[in-house]
Amino acid sequence: MVAQGGTMIVEVGTEKKQYHVHKKLISAHSEYFRKALDGSWREAQDGKVVLDDIEPTTFNIFINWLYTQNKLATTQDWAKIADLHLEEPFEADVFIQAMITACAFGDRIIAPTFEQAVHNAIVDFEYWDIEGHAPRNAAVIYAFEHLPNNKEILDFIVDLRCAHWIPNKDSDEEKALEADLPHEFLLRCVKKLSPKEVKTTAKLCDYHRHCSSEDRNKCHSRTMQMPKTASADNVHGRQELSEYVRPSRRLGKKRPTRATSDLGFFGGSDEEI
Repeated sequence: MVAQGGTMIVEVGTEKKQYHVHKKLISAHSEYFRKALDGSWREAQDGKVVLDDIEPTTFNIFINWLYTQNKLATTQDWAKIADLHLEEPFEADVFIQAMITACAFGDRIIAPTFEQAVHNAIVDFEYWDIEGHAPRNAAVIYAFEHLPNNKEILDFIVDLRCAHWIPNKDSDEEKALEADLPHEFLLRCVKKLSPKEVKTTAKLCDYHRHCSSEDRNKCHSRTMQMPKTASADNVHGRQELSEYVRPSRRLGKKRPTRATSDLGFFGGSDEEI
């Protein structure tokens, strides 16, 4: 371990909770604190750094890691040092929110080893969560607002959300945050899902607009099945759909124009093809 030398004070949160930390130790792991303790900064003269926008819970995670390092082997270890008071069954949302906040703090104070440790703890927790867990909107919003776009944890959050999110299980409070979801997050979700096969049992007519049930029953495409699959790697579905949109021209046959009567856009008509 680095020679610890003298101590400094880190004042955290609106409640001004004070931590006494060894200067050389924190400087060895954080470029932010290393520069803060440089002679050109006021903090170096005062021997105190103020972080009034950081919660003590977040700093607890960092300071305990700082003095224990690799001894934090389990999710329970991380939860304990964060003073989360988790109840059974394990409150995954609380843990993930706290760890994502800590990950962003590690990026802010330029402590790459700490940030990596927190990142890996999040990944490991999600791997062993047999039920699968989709990060809540609050955690998603915080991560995308406080971390650079090139951080791997953001892609991991997107993957989890796309794999495990169950919309009808969201609370009203959760739904209220949907409007605040970052554009970058939504864009990544769309890109993540676009190559996957999209299956539907709907009929083509189900997507039409009809003025009445009687009008719908007359629709020529009411029995036409939508393409079963469509993907970036397999364009057969799109080609299959195009058969319903564009009339196929076969010499010597007379049939309704699919671009009109079959789709119900303008009413029925016949043409010589």
